[in-house]
Amino acid sequence: RLADCEAEIAEIDARVAALKGEFASRTREAEALKHRLELAETTLGKAQALLSRLGGEEARWRAQAAELGAEAAALPRRLLVAAAFATLLAKQPEDARARRVAEWTKLAGLRERRFDLARTLAASESQLVAWRQQGLPADSLSRENALVFEESARRRRVPFVVDPSRAAARWLAAQPFESVDATEPRLAHRVALAARFGKALLILDVDGLDPALYPLARRDLELGEGGRRLVRLGDRLVDFHEDFALALATRSPTPRLPPDAAALVVEINFTVTRSGLEAQLLSATLEHERPALEK
Repeated sequence: RLADCEAEIAEIDARVAALKGEFASRTREAEALKHRLELAETTLGKAQALLSRLGGEEARWRAQAAELGAEAAALPRRLLVAAAFATLLAKQPEDARARRVAEWTKLAGLRERRFDLARTLAASESQLVAWRQQGLPADSLSRENALVFEESARRRRVPFVVDPSRAAARWLAAQPFESVDATEPRLAHRVALAARFGKALLILDVDGLDPALYPLARRDLELGEGGRRLVRLGDRLVDFHEDFALALATRSPTPRLPPDAAALVVEINFTVTRSGLEAQLLSATLEHERPALEK
């Protein structure tokens, strides 16, 4: 009888030990589930907070998307106005530009208080600042002229800069052009070398477009032996490189450009106007008095 009781007690002890082990296992599982639940609640709280913050951004994003869509729809018309500006208005004074651009933007259906050529041509702020540091005057007319100059040179047109007061002389000197005076005795030789090796050449103090440069301005090319591309310069043919670029500058306020010459160049008028001078003086004053604000 005692042996039976001892066996029964041993069996009960074994069952108790097994139940204690199972209890410990279930307790660990419960702790793990509790930890995972806390993590899920934390994640859910962060997600809800993020959604609440993003909910306020939705209206702004929708408005921004609508604005970008409107800008994309208006881009062809803005580029049309920019092309007309570069072709027809670069030679005009500031007041004539403003008047014509206002008419064109109205005809094009553009709702802009002031047409921004730099924004239309995707000019960066850093580029405009670099031009200022190179000596470009601070007024809007000079910025527009610089944009037209760069765009014309990039498209291998011939910029014809009218700069009676030499307001843009320092900026022009900083451009990637080799400068040569129109009175230099070996001008034809310098032009031939630039055409042959694909250099950018700026001819200073011209009175107009020399007829000898018409073939270069038109890029009237002839094929020579071995597929060489030639262009006529005066009475001889010279090799022509595709990277050749030509620009002209004059100090004459009224250069002589007959219709056939005017069609070959992009005239860019840097003549200082009263409003342009006011803008330059304001910029110089700010730079002196409040340099941080001017930057």
